[in-house]
Amino acid sequence: MEYKGHKFENIKFDTDGQVGIITLNRPERLNALSIGLQSEVETVLGELEKDDGIGAVIITGGPRSDGRPCFSAGADIKEMREKGGTYTQAAMGTLEEGLLKTLTTIGSNRNMAYQSFWNKVQDFSKPLIAAIDGVCTAGGLELVMRCDIIIVAETAEIRDLHLKTLGILGGGGLQTWLPRLVNPGKAKELVWTGDPIDGSEAWRIGFAQRLSTSDKLLEDAMELAKKIAAMPLLALKLSKIAINNSLDQGIYNSLRFSALSESVLRLFKADEQTKAREAFGQKGE
Repeated sequence: MEYKGHKFENIKFDTDGQVGIITLNRPERLNALSIGLQSEVETVLGELEKDDGIGAVIITGGPRSDGRPCFSAGADIKEMREKGGTYTQAAMGTLEEGLLKTLTTIGSNRNMAYQSFWNKVQDFSKPLIAAIDGVCTAGGLELVMRCDIIIVAETAEIRDLHLKTLGILGGGGLQTWLPRLVNPGKAKELVWTGDPIDGSEAWRIGFAQRLSTSDKLLEDAMELAKKIAAMPLLALKLSKIAINNSLDQGIYNSLRFSALSESVLRLFKADEQTKAREAFGQKGE
């Protein structure tokens, strides 16, 4: 696959009108988030930032080798063992060295290499829609939670296995984002037990915003993405910034930030907004 001169081995990328579609494509590894896959996703997102013809992006997973649906099984543990991932003993060094590296990272407000991927997804300025079916666990779950809207098929298998199978905490912001999507008690239950939930349960508890079926998942995701992508792009970007920042601010500061965003939009798009208001007013005459 190739896009803007970039060739891809771990993902597929396509466009449909104003919508970009990123498909994780490592069927033999259940779309595990290898270093190569992460790099390719970052590359595509970087190119899409510069493409004003794209207003929304869907992230989904290709089927596994046996044809069953799959989003992602998370980090590529095999690759991490072979190459020494960010959180392995080889990468962190002694206990003292690991502590110093962690404190230095936090104190200097710099991202660890592993965190940079999640932050680039989180900071992507355009709407991101995750379309999930089949396995979605660990790092796959963390990737989904950095998206703006989540659509699940009834047959999705969503769970976190960091604690249950590895005895570690999710490093991609799991403890931060999951309680924001579901209530804190439910988040603890899912993290502490490793029990799976299907798409219907994910929708019921508020993890997902829309519920679909396996055969209509991408169709429904595309319908929503096209509706969103048709909106004014700058307004979409400012709305995303304002809503995301509201999660980290008190009500007063959130209202001020939202008002500032609206003022910026009025400044840059005054003529377009005037024409839109006039056209809307004429409809009622």
